[in-house]
Amino acid sequence: VDQTVTELIRNGVFQVTLTGGEVFLRRASLFRMIKKIISADISCAINSNLTIFTQEDAQNLRQLGIGGILTSVCSFDATRHDEISRRKGSFEKTMRGIALAIENDLTVAVSMVITKLNANDVIETGLFLKKLGVSQFFATKASPPLNAKDFSKFMISKAELGKVLEDLAKLRDGVGLDVGILECYPLCGY
Repeated sequence: VDQTVTELIRNGVFQVTLTGGEVFLRRASLFRMIKKIISADISCAINSNLTIFTQEDAQNLRQLGIGGILTSVCSFDATRHDEISRRKGSFEKTMRGIALAIENDLTVAVSMVITKLNANDVIETGLFLKKLGVSQFFATKASPPLNAKDFSKFMISKAELGKVLEDLAKLRDGVGLDVGILECYPLCGY
């Protein structure tokens, strides 16, 4: 932790996002690193699936000066979310974590990685999350993992990407949800 933060400072890094795996699996290291990063005047953010997030975690983040968390939701539909995440019960655990974070005045932003499995769920997922109190919603097309043998069956088409972007605009314009994407798309992708 000390060496990493020293390198961040030495290289003039101004913002860090701690992600994983799951950052809350190593709580002691996580909170120690956050404290060092923030004390070095570096902006710090957290990316977690929130499935093991606790009241104590929320209080620690608030005390350290972390104002928000980015998490992932695959769909408003619990069965589809669990199928995509490949973890039975992960939807309920993530929803509990989102509620706990919001109850503790942490801003929650949600990333939805879009594949053929959930491309039609963008509007319903955005509406569902807004009702929960989520402040930002990102829907970004999946990129093939480096170790994928054949990811083509999951990749959305150019037309599907266009619909995802239209759905995000509908959420923004229709219900005032702060929306976006977490990847740059080339102009030809539009």
